[in-house]
Amino acid sequence: MINTVTGPIKPEQLGKTRMHEHFFYEWPGATGDATMWEVSRETVVARGVVVAKLLLEQGFKTVIDATTNDAGRNPEWLKEISEKSGLQIICCTGYYFDRSSGLGYWKHRSIFTDVVKEIEELFTTEVEKGIGKTGIKAGVIKVCISNHITNADGWFATAGAKSQKATGVPLISHTQNGSEALELAGRLLGNGAAPAKVVIGHMCGQPDAAYHEQILKLGASVALDRVGITKWGFPSDEQRLELLQKLLAGGWGGQVFLSQDATGVNMARPLPHKSPADAPYTADHFAILQGEFVPAALAAGVTQAQIDQILVENPARLFA
Repeated sequence: MINTVTGPIKPEQLGKTRMHEHFFYEWPGATGDATMWEVSRETVVARGVVVAKLLLEQGFKTVIDATTNDAGRNPEWLKEISEKSGLQIICCTGYYFDRSSGLGYWKHRSIFTDVVKEIEELFTTEVEKGIGKTGIKAGVIKVCISNHITNADGWFATAGAKSQKATGVPLISHTQNGSEALELAGRLLGNGAAPAKVVIGHMCGQPDAAYHEQILKLGASVALDRVGITKWGFPSDEQRLELLQKLLAGGWGGQVFLSQDATGVNMARPLPHKSPADAPYTADHFAILQGEFVPAALAAGVTQAQIDQILVENPARLFA
């Protein structure tokens, strides 16, 4: 069974699935600045319901919310969004990467105790027993790495792999546009994670299909999960489509996922050019995958069967 925020479902109930999104996100450390900003639960949930209904209209049934423990994850808010919209939502257990996360706590503990064991215990507990006192169980484990895998990143990779082996749930990940992705895959599999349960994320930032194939040959999957993010030096969606075509031509369609890594509400003090309710994307941004990228892929020769494999069959296989 698969843990969603509203209870367990079977793999065949997943339907069309987005593998990596954020209904809301709080940059680690923003809580300490909360005197200077406020985003209410009502605002976040209302915005989330708008996004969820948009995705349902596009045929999606399930979204994995990849927001980590230290980045504003709130399973009860996700549950309310799910209940009010009808969209199935799966939340994760995990921490953001070393350079930008709240790892000071774990670095302090590492002086006195085996933090890898403690992190593994945390992940496994949140999957098997629930998150805090919410009664809501995480459905995936998330591991994140910096441009170069740090010692602290390594703790979470090792703990995540061990917890994946213990629980059997999928392990998704955050890389810096594919940097050291092969090394991450090696660490995860070397510490016991099942290859068929591992998804290396943000790989559309790495245009070299041959590099992807090194990971795919290990049995892990790759996620082209930043569709629609084309500013700030990211690849264009045309480049992502070209990469997808190469992977499909190589026969790797069963190990590829698509998503957008979009954020509905940024819970932080407004930046000069944004407000917390609008940054970093409008609700319509979530429509790009199905509304623009998929039609472009079909026009370029990708078949509907291949799209269905990526969006429907692969998620069901990952969670089976």
